[in-house]
Amino acid sequence: GSCAGLLARGLPALDAAATSARLHAAAARAFGPGLIADDLPEAIPAALRGLGG
Repeated sequence: GSCAGLLARGLPALDAAATSARLHAAAARAFGPGLIADDLPEAIPAALRGLGG
């Protein structure tokens, strides 16, 4: 989903894939063990804030 959203915003495919993977990894590190897909909508905003600065 996040990769498709980045593609829709005009990112090149490789950049969209890399950014999406980095975002998911940051969300997983922040959330901790047991992260599942249903947890991502809550974990991604904090991960975005962490990657921004």
